[in-house]
Amino acid sequence: PHTGHSSHSKLPLAVSLFIFSAAAFVAQYNAADDAEATQHSAPLGRKHNARRHQASADSKIAHRGRFQRFLFGVGERYRNPQLFIQLFAGMIDFFYGISYSSDQIVTVALSQVGNVGGEPYWSWYGFGSRVEWCACFVSWCANECGYIDTGVIPKFAGCVNGAQWFKDRGQWLDGSAEPVPGMIIFFDWESDGETDHVGIVEKVENGIVYTVEGNSGDSCRINQYSIGNYQIYGYGVPQY
Repeated sequence: PHTGHSSHSKLPLAVSLFIFSAAAFVAQYNAADDAEATQHSAPLGRKHNARRHQASADSKIAHRGRFQRFLFGVGERYRNPQLFIQLFAGMIDFFYGISYSSDQIVTVALSQVGNVGGEPYWSWYGFGSRVEWCACFVSWCANECGYIDTGVIPKFAGCVNGAQWFKDRGQWLDGSAEPVPGMIIFFDWESDGETDHVGIVEKVENGIVYTVEGNSGDSCRINQYSIGNYQIYGYGVPQY
């Protein structure tokens, strides 16, 4: 993971590039939309219109993906990827009507409850056979939301590495804190000061933290803990 610091001398140029690229992508998007409207201005059948609207939605998602990859590359170059991630999220929400939020990763995680054995999470990560897959599960959920490509959540297979990634960026709360949905919860089962399990915070109600965890008894389960439970090592705080 990238750990460099921002360069104040280069930041104005980076911001200028962002504004220019945003304008270019929006212009391209609008031009494509106008061309499509002209092409289909004549009355069409209901089924044809439905297909056209679906194609338009798919086109918006494709534009978003290209915009996302470009801006993240610029952010890496100018050693301030988090700035561009935040700018990207705001621009996408404004121009494309698609926003990122903590609800997305919770929804994905909940959809996997009941999985046994950890496939496809560990194989998606690149392992040829089963491993302890709690971190692979969190990474897989993050990838499904696009958070790995944008640097919101790291791709990690080891809990220690995942926790350190958040700590290095100042995105960390200790185990006594009250979390919010979408935070990444790390556990220390052996109370030895080293994390050895990870999951996703689903919700917090009446002093209870509800989580979705992979590799909990070799399955995806919803678990619950009191806030400040001694087994909670801490929380990674993604910048959604």
